[in-house]
Amino acid sequence: MTVLLQKLLGWLLTLFVIGLFATLIAVRPFFYDAVHMPSEAMAPTVAADSYVLADKYGFGIATLASMVWRYAAPTRLPARGDVVIYRVGSAATVGRVMGVSGDTVSYSNDGGVKINDARVQQTPIEDALAEAAGFEVREEAQDGRAWRVRFRTGGASARSSGRVVVAPGTYFVMGDSRDQVADSRDTGTVALRDVTAIVIRTSSVTGSRWPKEQPSRTAGTQK
Repeated sequence: MTVLLQKLLGWLLTLFVIGLFATLIAVRPFFYDAVHMPSEAMAPTVAADSYVLADKYGFGIATLASMVWRYAAPTRLPARGDVVIYRVGSAATVGRVMGVSGDTVSYSNDGGVKINDARVQQTPIEDALAEAAGFEVREEAQDGRAWRVRFRTGGASARSSGRVVVAPGTYFVMGDSRDQVADSRDTGTVALRDVTAIVIRTSSVTGSRWPKEQPSRTAGTQK
């Protein structure tokens, strides 16, 4: 009886380990993933050398690790204000959705942004650390959501002006560190098929560096 019980426990343990391994394999490519942000492209929202938690559900089924071609079409649509992970060629990068399909996005060299000719509210925020590093911080508000962006001060800005009508099935994205990132102002709008996830958590909120293991891929494009 003891031998039979030991065999049963052994089989149960084996099945548990196999099930756990299969779950981990499924979660990372299909549902959630930790992505490393090496640059300041999304500062102050995401600090350089921190991680973001990416929710992949609804953006098609991707292959393992960093291979991002799809087995299914996306069924989820990003909204204005969402921070998304998307592909530029074979590289992954991160940006904030400012305009969705059908919007007209205008941006000026003073850092202002208009969506369908309505100016996105920007409120100056005092931030001693940012100011010491040569940046000014503003809080942007759109569609009942708010976040912080930053701009270089002292004439070091790389701002530009333009007006873009967002084509169907595409999105206009911008980095939160507006003078340090290549985004839709430079590379054009992002197709839905190239969006792989929405960021739902950042480690830079608490200053932690999780997880300790290497992420499946690195994201962030900096000028």
